Amino acid sequence: MVSNRLLVGLMGCIGRLDDAIAWYTEPEAGPELQRLAHTLDRWHTESATSVKTRTHNGRTKAANAKIKDVKRSRN
Repeated sequence: MVSNRLLVGLMGCIGRLDDAIAWYTEPEAGPELQRLAHTLDRWHTESATSVKTRTHNGRTKAANAKIKDVKRSRN
């Protein structure tokens, strides 16, 4: 179970991400940061969920990489 203190800290991280997205979308930020803001905004829900639940897809990626290696070695 996530403690209230940790949850408040995590929500602060998500708030800072929102601030960064807002700042990067300003016209003065330039095209590179605006593109980054678009990417961050597009992945916001997934990022926030990952931070809140402290989960990731590392095991799935590792399994897929292993499968790919085995398939390659057969050829």
